[in-house]
Order: sequence, then structure tokens, then C-alpha cells
Amino acid sequence: MSTGMGRKGVISAGMLCAMAGLAMAAPPPVADRVPANAAGVVMVRNISESHDRVKHIIEMFPKRENAEDEDPLKEIDEMLDTPGFNKSGSAAMVLLPGVDGTVTQGQDPDIMVIVPVSDYKAFVTKFGGNASDKVTKVEFKKDGEAGGEEDKPKFARDIGGGYAIVTSKQEIAEAFEGKGGNAEAHAKLMGKAGSRIADDANVLLVGNFKALQPAIHEMVEGIKSQGEMASMMMGANPQAGNQAAAGIAMFTSVIENLEKDGQSGVMGVNIGDAGITLDFGAQFSEGTESAKMFDGEGHSDHLIKSLPNQPFYFAGAVDTSHAGLKQMLAKLQATAKAAAEEAAKKSADNSGKPATTKTPGTLDNFMSTLDNSTGYAFSMGQSPALMGGGLLLRTTAYSESADPAKLLATMRENTKKADGMVEGGLTTKVTYTPDAAKVGDVSADSWKIGFTADPNDPSAAQAKQMMGMIFGPGGLSGMVAPAKHGLVSIMSNDTDFLGKSLEAANGGKNQGDDEQLAAAAGHLPKGRNAEFYIGVKPIAESVLGLMAMFSGNAPEVKLPEKVSPIAIGAATDAGAGHIRVFVPQDVVQTLADIAKSMKEQNEAPAEAPAPKNDDDKSKSPRF
Repeated sequence: MSTGMGRKGVISAGMLCAMAGLAMAAPPPVADRVPANAAGVVMVRNISESHDRVKHIIEMFPKRENAEDEDPLKEIDEMLDTPGFNKSGSAAMVLLPGVDGTVTQGQDPDIMVIVPVSDYKAFVTKFGGNASDKVTKVEFKKDGEAGGEEDKPKFARDIGGGYAIVTSKQEIAEAFEGKGGNAEAHAKLMGKAGSRIADDANVLLVGNFKALQPAIHEMVEGIKSQGEMASMMMGANPQAGNQAAAGIAMFTSVIENLEKDGQSGVMGVNIGDAGITLDFGAQFSEGTESAKMFDGEGHSDHLIKSLPNQPFYFAGAVDTSHAGLKQMLAKLQATAKAAAEEAAKKSADNSGKPATTKTPGTLDNFMSTLDNSTGYAFSMGQSPALMGGGLLLRTTAYSESADPAKLLATMRENTKKADGMVEGGLTTKVTYTPDAAKVGDVSADSWKIGFTADPNDPSAAQAKQMMGMIFGPGGLSGMVAPAKHGLVSIMSNDTDFLGKSLEAANGGKNQGDDEQLAAAAGHLPKGRNAEFYIGVKPIAESVLGLMAMFSGNAPEVKLPEKVSPIAIGAATDAGAGHIRVFVPQDVVQTLADIAKSMKEQNEAPAEAPAPKNDDDKSKSPRF
């Protein structure tokens, strides 16, 4: 692949793309010089600040043994020391389209790097160039080092305003003048959500979907081909093959929508004092079907407050009141069902047996409640009996509805439908008891699902054993009860836990009271449709406990009393989708401490064996 600055420039720019710096409320200044027809671009706001932030994060974690030559910032350090290079400047790596305005997958692309310079003459002279030439040849290979493809001569040009360009093709350097005034065109391409990401990011990646359409199409076709092969390889288990086909179809349909309706894709990276932020956005062309689905705000934040306040592995909420979201989910369900039926037909044609079709039950059950629900929330709490089995004992879910009784009837029907299902050698037996218990003044249903393993299927016995680890010795069971504005369900028969879940759903003590979660949520997009949280400390405690139990070699780590969760939020607005992942700084520090403890323990010398008692003089000496 041809590159813009050779190994030093490309690797350095790539490192800065992967890791970010400080957030400022404006797009990177170099955006004004990036050509408006760029197929893709990576922009860095301030190279020196980005470098320092990345270096700080790297130094928090222990180095591998003999890893001095693997310093990921070595190339950037050398670049910052280059004479004439403006290390506090803004830089960009630009993917240029072909003559037809597009880029095809597998095509050797034209790359141009826009470099910030404080002294153009000193910069090009360092690499053997002549600043008096309009376009000068430069070489970035190190002294005494054999040059590879990436170290072949490049061409540089001063475009004024403290910028120079470097590219592998002389004709590109000759033609590109680098005039300013392009920032507005990039803002229009990125759209509202993309511009918001650009304002908050120090490192920004932007892709023009129209220019990248041929490459996206080839990628979709490749995924479909690989999916068909994977489904065929599951011939011994047609149900699994049908499910795999359905899942791949849903994934490819999302990418196909980007190919058909997409305008741009944006990724932003920021490392600040509060933590690390990753933003992903997609803007759809105005008037398209996808743009209409992604129009309007959500309110998932109030649904989190319908859950009990507890230490959790995972928690989340989805606002399903938005008509566009319901339309999108219905489309995905139809795509999955059609793919599963087609896979079943092909399987039957190849085997000569009747077709066996199974659309993923979770999605079907979810869709059956969607018309009578406006939102969902769940919390997979830290299990008090993880060591004895029962990963899901503290799992609770809330379904918001204007008619809880109708929703309860639908969920009763869905649960009973599972009776007699055969999947992976396991046959289910459902027992459902309406009004089985009283929790306060509320009647609660209870249910239990048992599994019978096929004696002729070895994998079925293993699967049943795994079920015990996940659901506990009592098997898969739960309770369901109506709340004021919805339905509460838990994955156990713990009436006390159900009572706390109902209290939260009815406006009492809830997960919103968690200060760490609230602080992390404050970094997510406003008006979000969905939000999810990863409980770092409960996961770490459980993993370390399992390591100690099974291997006896868990690192001795003193976890902080409180650790923030990792927060993920998704929002739609003005025909765009925006996903943000926020990793708080105390999470980064906790992970670094665990890594250090593991390294110290692995490097600790083994205890010397006890000396042998060799007082018996009658033994012959050993030489």
C-alpha cells in the first residue's frame, strides 16, 4: 500500500488515531485544509498534547519484560524532535478518492498527509529535500537502514499557513494547493451528531460513505459468503445453523443500510482528566428511510431509576417509545425470520429431511411485547452464590407499560411457549404458576424451566451442567409481578429481592441513587435512547474469586472501596445515530493496578525447597 510519509509518519499518525488527547470545543484546525472530496480522513487536534495523554495512560500499566524495543510511542517521539515540525500543531492523514470519486476495497489508495510545520525549510532539509522547489523529494528512512516499500521517496510541498503536504505521488503534490475554507463542507458531511463528536474529540476519523460505497458493498458480499459457509458447516445442528444465518442477516442488513442511505461515519477519541471517551456516529442522507428512523430523542435515563440499587455486572435501559426504533426492530425481525427460513430450506434440500425453522426466540418474545411497552431496563446483579452456581440469581428486569395486566398476559403466554422446545440436545419442561405468592399486597407469578438432556448427545450433558453454573442448583426459575407503570421480573424465587425490585419500579430506592453510576452517566449523550453499564468492581471481584478457587493463583489486589462503571449510551437525532463509550479514570487505574499485581506475582521467585536432612554418614558421597 502506498502511504504518505513512510513508516515514521504513517505509524506515528496511526498511533495518534488509536489514542487521543484533550477535548476542546471546536473541530481540529487542520479540517479547514482537508480537501472537501476526501473519502476518509484522520485528524489530530494537537499532536504534543495527544502524545502526552497517551504516554500517561501507557505508563500506568506495567511493561512487558524486554519490551524496550516495543515502545508504541517511539516513532512519535522521533517525529516530535524533527527540526521544523510544529509539535503543537494539528495534522491529518487523508484518503483521496479515485477519478470516479470512489474507493474500491483492495485498491491501492492514494494517501496524503497534512503536516504542521513551524519551519518548512528545516523540515524538508532534514529529509534531503530542497525548500526552493515547488515540490521536493524527501526520504524518511533511517540512516543505515534498508528501505522497504514504505521508505521509498515521497514528495512534499509547502501549502502555507503553517502546513505542508507529503504524499507518495508527485502528481498529487503538484495539483494540491491546500487552500483553506473546507471546514464548513466537512461539518455538513458529518451532520449534527458528527459535528458534536468533532467538537469533543482530539482525534477524529471521518468516512464519506458515498465515496466508500464500492468498498462497503464488497465487504457486505464477503460477510454474506462467509455466513453461508458457517451455516452449512452446522449441518449436524440445523437449529444452530438457522440461528447463525438469522444473526448474520441482521448484521449485514445494518451495513447495507449504511451503504444505501449512509452519508458519513465519524469516530472521535478523547483522553481527559475524567477518563477515556470513544464516540461513534453515522449520519444518514436527508429524506432516506434510515434518516427518518433516526430522528427524535429518547429518554432511557428515567428507566434506569426503575431498577433496585445493587452492585451489578451489567445494567441497562432502552426507551422503545420512539416509532422509528420500533420500525427498525420490526425490520430486523423480518430479516432474521426470512434468513432462518431460507437456511432451513437449504438444509432440507441438502439432507432430504423436512425443514426445521427457528427464528431466535428472544427477539420474537421481545417483539411480541413491544406494542404494549414503552421501555425496558435490566440489572444483572452481583451474585451472592457465584461459587456454588447461580450467576443470574440477582437479575431483575423492568418493562414499562400503560397496561401492565395485558403485558403480564403476553409474558405468561411467551413463557409457556418454551415448554417442549428442543435445542442443542436439551428438551425444556416449563412449569408456570399464576398468583403463586404475595409480595406486600401484590400477587406474583412464579415459573420454572427444567432441562432433559438427550442421552445420545454428549454435548447435551455438558450444556446441562453449564445451566447449573448459570442458574444455580435449583435450575432456571423466576417470578413476575405488576408494578404501577409496568412489570417486574426476577431470575429467582427470592421474594425479598422481588420486593426491592418492585419498590424501585414504583419510585422508591433505585439504581439512580448510585453516585458512581450517575457520574458516569453524566458523560453520555443527552436525549439518549439506550444506555448500558459495566460493573467493573463486581466483575473483578468475581473473576479474582474464581481464579483463587480454581487455580489458587489469583493476584492479591486490594480493590478500591468504590469503582465507577463503564458507561455506554446511544442517541438518535436529526437523522443520525451516536454511540458513546466512557471509561472513567478510576476504572483505568483499577485495571492498571490489577495488571501490575499480576506481573509482580508472575515475576516473584519461587520459594526454595526445604534443605534435605543428610546427616547419615553411612551414605556414600555424591560427586
